[in-house]
Amino acid sequence: MARNKGFTLIETIIVLVIAGVIATALFYVLNSSRHASRIASMDSQAQQNARVAVDYLTRDLRSIGYGIDLSGGQRSIVYAAPYEIIFNANIEPNPDNGASPGYPSAIDVDVSPSTVPPSGTVHYAPSRTYETGAETIRLTLDSNNDGVIDESDNGDDPIEQTRNPYDYALIRQVYGYNGSSNGGESQQIALVRGPDPYDDGSYPQPLFTYWYDHDGDESTPEVLWGDTSGDGVLDQPEIATLTPMPLSMVSTIKRIGINAIGTGRSTDPRISSNEGYRETTISSEVTVRNAPLRSGYIVGVVFNDLDSDGTQGFAESGLSGVTVRLNTGVQRTTGADGYYNFRVDPGTYTVTEVDPPGYTSTTANAVVVTAVKGAATRVDFGDKAIGGYGLILGRVILYEEVPGEDPQPTENGVADVEIYLNTGERDTTSWDGSYMFLIPVSTYSITMLVPANYTAVGPTSVDRTLSREGDTVWVNFGLLPVTETGTIAGKVYLDEDEDGILDAGESGIPSVVVRLNTGDSTLTDAEGLYSFTVAPGTYEVTEEDLGGYESTTINHVTGVVVEADSTVTVNFGDKLATDLSFTVITLGETQRALCITSADLHEDNRGEPEIILGTKYVSGVSNLNVWFN
Repeated sequence: MARNKGFTLIETIIVLVIAGVIATALFYVLNSSRHASRIASMDSQAQQNARVAVDYLTRDLRSIGYGIDLSGGQRSIVYAAPYEIIFNANIEPNPDNGASPGYPSAIDVDVSPSTVPPSGTVHYAPSRTYETGAETIRLTLDSNNDGVIDESDNGDDPIEQTRNPYDYALIRQVYGYNGSSNGGESQQIALVRGPDPYDDGSYPQPLFTYWYDHDGDESTPEVLWGDTSGDGVLDQPEIATLTPMPLSMVSTIKRIGINAIGTGRSTDPRISSNEGYRETTISSEVTVRNAPLRSGYIVGVVFNDLDSDGTQGFAESGLSGVTVRLNTGVQRTTGADGYYNFRVDPGTYTVTEVDPPGYTSTTANAVVVTAVKGAATRVDFGDKAIGGYGLILGRVILYEEVPGEDPQPTENGVADVEIYLNTGERDTTSWDGSYMFLIPVSTYSITMLVPANYTAVGPTSVDRTLSREGDTVWVNFGLLPVTETGTIAGKVYLDEDEDGILDAGESGIPSVVVRLNTGDSTLTDAEGLYSFTVAPGTYEVTEEDLGGYESTTINHVTGVVVEADSTVTVNFGDKLATDLSFTVITLGETQRALCITSADLHEDNRGEPEIILGTKYVSGVSNLNVWFN
């Protein structure tokens, strides 16, 4: 019998079974591929966040301490914790001009916000406005800016609105004066895992770890902060009790470890721990190049302690021109803001302040301190005025030419003329030429800065004394307009290579007195520049070395010829007097020195001069003392 065309029931069932197997296999392959793709996507997200975090952190941490005012007390690292670090560095703008830094500059303590963070638990509050472009950088997980990193920082930013409960925003903040405020706005860098424990109660490795010099010996290995067992790693009990480093220790940090943990946005059902969120850890390490300094610094301020409490208050300004000495013989004179600094070898020193005339101390005049390598040790001194306050006031009067006579005074004054005292205090004349100082009882030098297109009539600097509280002293100055003038200008600069030549990049020295033989004087500005507007003629220009400096060029320049509508440049080079020292010489029966000279007394053939000191004659005692060289 012939077979009919078509499939039998058995053949149909077999075909269907085979098709079902093929379809199941295809579904499994497609589902596995989709799951693998999803896993790869989650891993990619985690890796990307961790990589971005490490790149940003490494870049910033490599700049720690760059361009800071270390000699003035500005520290490199000011806060070091497991999930936050705050440091000073001149990163922005790049490049920056050290002599005239751009914005942001260092935090201005008189402008808001003056602390980091601005509120809550404060981790850094600079004691003064440092004279550099080094701003303050904060890298943290504290997204709500309260100074504490906890669960309140998780989920409070749009970037953290993910399913993952462990996502924290890594924040970068820059604090520094920008012309109106100290900034502090937050920039969200990446998502990383925060300090929350895992399901089993264990803790992730902290974002930052710190290796520091524990004994001051560079030949011994660094120690890991928090590693109580000394095995070079942080185990779970050590992580659980980890705290920020004390401020006294952050200057010893040599290396910073970075452990950025990126997490997936969605869960993987195959992972039972960590609520199913996959993680990727990327680590790096940065050597703190500015930390292992061989020298230490002793810094501080001498201030006008109006309330006599021994602590500088908000309205208590610094005292300029005050002498501060070390027991090594090195001395400094406080600047216009009352600050001083010494660069020293690590060790113990006695710091002594010499009370300025008219003041007595509210703090100890001699303080024993220990200078630490790579850090600034601060010693402040408070002084208050003796016998209350008095007034020095007067006018700058406009003179006019009278044919055949000396210049004659008019009834008018000259406005906007700067008057300053030897203490550094300044005032500018008002519309009628008047000025005034309310100052402690003492003796002062009052100096007028001759403005452009004028010449002085009479002296430009006089000494006057306020003898008792309520005294008033009048000091008037005169100015005569000039039609033909020239300019003497220049710069007092830090001669770093000591070659007596102003080279590119050598910064100016502010607040240095420069005088003319006419009696005119001025102070260099913040860039070390000065200028005089003078009538045509021949002049002598003199620079007076600022305390702590000595000259690399001559201080008295003669024969400076100035013609009408011309400018003559006279620069002065100085260097830091780091090797200054003195020896106390005991005279015996008398301490009243009358004269001192030097001469070669030919006690040997080296031709070196001896010191000869003449003192008050005492019967039976020689009044000549000789120290042979």
